[in-house]
Amino acid sequence: MKNGDGNPEQADYGGTGLEVSKVNRFLDTVKNRCFKIRDTLLSEDQGVSVTTIKNIYSGKESKVHMVLEIFQEHND
Repeated sequence: MKNGDGNPEQADYGGTGLEVSKVNRFLDTVKNRCFKIRDTLLSEDQGVSVTTIKNIYSGKESKVHMVLEIFQEHND
């Protein structure tokens, strides 16, 4: 794995070939999804942490938000 000269945004799996391309696309997809989650949290003025992003990414956090949204709608 190349380290992108110390820049984690440029890190990828070094080499050529179909498998390397698949791994790099997967890593790009994960990275983009994490950035999208972070941007959503920031736009909603919620705290951003690695744990929060990991929980949302893995689906552990989505149920909490849904319940909170239901109570908020009920209270409005």
